[in-house]
Order: sequence, then structure tokens, then C-alpha cells
Amino acid sequence: MFNWLKNKVEDVAGLSDILLMRQMKKGDRDAFGKLYLRYLDAIYRYIFFRVGQEKAIAEDISETVFFKAWEHIGSFKENQGTFKAWLYMIAKNAITDHFRKNKNKVNLEESVLPTDNNIEEKIEYNDQVSRLMSRINLLTDDQRQVITMKYIEEMPNAEIARILDKNEEAIRALQHRALQKLKKLLT
Repeated sequence: MFNWLKNKVEDVAGLSDILLMRQMKKGDRDAFGKLYLRYLDAIYRYIFFRVGQEKAIAEDISETVFFKAWEHIGSFKENQGTFKAWLYMIAKNAITDHFRKNKNKVNLEESVLPTDNNIEEKIEYNDQVSRLMSRINLLTDDQRQVITMKYIEEMPNAEIARILDKNEEAIRALQHRALQKLKKLLT
């Protein structure tokens, strides 16, 4: 029952997105602001995990994504997918551009700053997250994207398929292979 309700909520959000998109195409900045607020956190999280948890880079790329969405709103075709999927496509391309421009730069890990009494727990948690992220970085680009979208963004396979321009069976296969590889890498 929960999935049914979640699907209905997503259907309503999708219809709302279409109405806001139509207003956006007419130059309505408030409509853009509503879409921006609706998707900023999700797009930021997706980018954040794709750029090695570099906060400043994720913020810059997120800003670029929404700027490009506003700039190219006229190219969005309602019959070819959702606004959300379109945003993720823009984000995917912006991340690719970022790595293409910065392929010779090295990312440094942020250090753990002691801010409360549970420093051992924080260190252990950060070590686990770092270990997992380093293993996820060993996956293929498609596998990393599927894992991020599926388990961090909690997207259904159909939406991931639209964003990555693949069929759902290919998404399931990528997910399965990625999980198998992660299992081996983490044991």
C-alpha cells in the first residue's frame, strides 16, 4: 500500500511539475523557484556523491545545473520525460564536464573535526563511509550512477532508465553487477 501511495504522490508532483514548467517557459520566475526548491536537495545529493563528497564542488555544479535548466527550458519536451529526469540528465552532463575539465586535479578528503563527545563513533562512521565511497568509486561510471540514484536518491528503476537512456532490464543488470562487485570489494 505504501508504494501505491508513493506512486500517487509522485504522479501529482509530476503533474505539478508540468504546470510549473509551462509557467516557466512563459518566464515565470516564481514557478522556477518552486521547482528549484523542490529538487535542489536531491540534485545536490546526487552531485555530492558523484564528486567524491566535495561540498564546494557539489554546490557549484548544482548551481550550474539550475542555471542551465532555466537557460534551456525551451528545449524541454513534456512527452519525452519528467522535469526531474531532465534535471538529472543536466546534472549528469555537468558532472562529466567537471571531470573532463579537472581530470588532472586531485581531490583531498575532508578531515573529521571533533565537535562533540562521540568522537570515536564519528571517526568510525567516517571511516566506514570513506571505505564504502572508495569501493563505489571502483565501479564503472554506469554502476556508480545506478547505485547513487537507487540507494541514495531512492529512485525507481523506470526513472533511472529514463535518466540514463537505458531500458529497465539494463538498469537491473547494472544494479545487480554493482552490488555483487561491492560485496566482493567490502569483504
